[in-house]
Amino acid sequence: MFLKIKKLLLPIIITISALAVSSSAAFYSVTGLSQLFAGASFEVMVMAGSLEVSKLVIASLLYQYWSKLNIILKSYLTGACIILILITSMGIYGFLSGAYQVSSAKLDNINNKTDFNKQKIELFSQDLQRHNQQLSQINQNITNLSQAKSRSIQVRDTTTSTGYRNTISNSELRLAQKRIKVEDKNKEKVNKKINRTRDSISKYKTNLLKIKTNSSLSRELGPLQFVSQTINKPMDYTVNILILMLVFVFDPLAVSLVIAANFAFKQLHTAQPKTKQPKKPIPNTETKEFTSNSPKPPEDRVIKEGETPPKPKQTKISELNNKLKENLSVWKKNKIKNKIEKLKNKNIPPDDTEKIY
Repeated sequence: MFLKIKKLLLPIIITISALAVSSSAAFYSVTGLSQLFAGASFEVMVMAGSLEVSKLVIASLLYQYWSKLNIILKSYLTGACIILILITSMGIYGFLSGAYQVSSAKLDNINNKTDFNKQKIELFSQDLQRHNQQLSQINQNITNLSQAKSRSIQVRDTTTSTGYRNTISNSELRLAQKRIKVEDKNKEKVNKKINRTRDSISKYKTNLLKIKTNSSLSRELGPLQFVSQTINKPMDYTVNILILMLVFVFDPLAVSLVIAANFAFKQLHTAQPKTKQPKKPIPNTETKEFTSNSPKPPEDRVIKEGETPPKPKQTKISELNNKLKENLSVWKKNKIKNKIEKLKNKNIPPDDTEKIY
């Protein structure tokens, strides 16, 4: 029992895998074709579903009866199976590319927001740099004006012998003090502009950080973005290559697994357990006379009057071999082969040996 289950395990696993991959391929293909022909989506789904089932049936039929089919039917079914694989692959490509287009639109929206925030940060950074330069210039002016001092000058005075007298002029100092007050007001205005600019930069940097951390789409497409950056190719090119790899593997793998399942079950039915060949008895050619004290011969060796004698073993084997040449199913042929093996292994004395009782 355990050996039988062990032999059935691999064919069953292959069959389950074939059904799983085939069902997935059929679902993606039918969905993709219905989206491609959205005007008659239900009708297309019915048509595509029947074609998917027929494709698997064709693959099994070609494997089981390849040697018995005529060349015209064999060529047509092979071509039809290949075309159905291409149609299924086209449907899978349409489904996956359509799903990526939705994600791509969301990704473009996120990229646009990111670019907008980066541009704003760059503009305000330039304004901040300009305001810092203005502040630096104002501070330099204040420093220069604070160095202004009173100076002595000569003024005309007729009461003196020389006609001039020395005095101190504070006009420059007063003018510098007025200019310093103006520069202080300008400095205050520039500081307010700097603070507003810094707040704006901080706000847009916060928005940029939220976009990067809160976007689940960015996390999902992050590996693909990393690959596209690594190979220095656009994101669309990278995704297209990935979709084509999935398409070239998906449906051909489903058909191959269906054929493999047929092969596994065929091997299971044709395999015969190894049995020990019994030793053939040495024929006894001596003539024995039957007496009342002698044991009776076996009933299966006694031929009653009116009965037909049993057919020799070689005759039965020949008849079964002739049946094998007929157009029978694989199951019937295997059954006939089992009978032939049993006859060959059966311990029957040779047909030319006679026993006389």
